[in-house]
Amino acid sequence: MVVTDAVTHAPIANASVEANPGAAQQTSDAQGIATFDSLPSNTYDVAVTRPGYKPQSKSVFIEPALTASLGFALDPIGTIAGTVKDSSTQQPIAGVLVEVLGTQLSATTAANGTYTIGQVPIGTYDVKASKAGYQTQTLGQKAVT
Repeated sequence: MVVTDAVTHAPIANASVEANPGAAQQTSDAQGIATFDSLPSNTYDVAVTRPGYKPQSKSVFIEPALTASLGFALDPIGTIAGTVKDSSTQQPIAGVLVEVLGTQLSATTAANGTYTIGQVPIGTYDVKASKAGYQTQTLGQKAVT
C-alpha cells in the first residue's frame, strides 16, 4: 500500500496502517509504502492514521504480492486559532462561540478571549464569532499545521 499526501502527492512516512481482521499493523516507509507479506489473500478493513492528517479507512482486497497498487491519499489537517476582543475596549471576550462555517467544528473562547479549533482540513474558511450583546462577525481564516 502507498500512503501519500492528498494535496502534495508526496509519500507519507511513518503512517500507521492496520488491517483487520487479524490486527496486522505496519508503518509506512520513506516512500510511503506499507507491505503486508504475511497476510493471506482476503478482504480487510484497512485504517491509515498519521498525526497531522485526517484518518482514512476502507475495505480492500489484499494479496501478498499486491502492495503498491493499493493507495491511500490522506488529507492534511491543521488548526484555526485566534483571540476575540471587544472592538471598543480591545479587551478579550470570554464565552464567544467561534464556528468554522461549512464544517461542524467550533470552540468557545477562554477567559483570555483565545480559541483553538483542531482537526480542520487545510484550507481557508469563513469563521463566525457570536455572543449575545455583540455583533456577529465573520472573517476568513486559514487552517495551518
